[in-house]
Amino acid sequence: MLDAGQSVNLSPVVQSALPVSYQWRKDRVFILGQTGASLELMNLGRRDAGLYSIAVSSSAGVLVQDVAQLSVRSPKRLNSLTFLDAENVRIWFGDADGAGNWSGNVQAFEAEVRNALDEAWSPASVQLQVADGQVYFEDSRNWRVQRFYRIMER
Repeated sequence: MLDAGQSVNLSPVVQSALPVSYQWRKDRVFILGQTGASLELMNLGRRDAGLYSIAVSSSAGVLVQDVAQLSVRSPKRLNSLTFLDAENVRIWFGDADGAGNWSGNVQAFEAEVRNALDEAWSPASVQLQVADGQVYFEDSRNWRVQRFYRIMER
């Protein structure tokens, strides 16, 4: 798991007595213009997550090999609050880099909560959901206790 903003260099070891050419792929689709022996990805975002492979060609044929399965963790930001009624609130979060989330990866997130006087974060007993590319959850507002929330990616 890499963090958003990091860089990675993918460099497979290729040994051949014949001249070879390279073509990088992401999720089995050719990456336009990426024909070098290594692939450098800079300033990673969630959009860069996926399976990277390389096709190595020579006069003897073509070998396609998976090189890396990249997962990218992106910081979350509070997007908005929706007051459902006098007691309940819906809290919306999204990726800080603007990339969307989808329902298939909501299990990768965890909501945490702490009160104003607590130093430690605790798991929040809320169910995370996804709509319109954002993660959200609902909770009761307790006006007697100031609460802080955060979404963490596992």
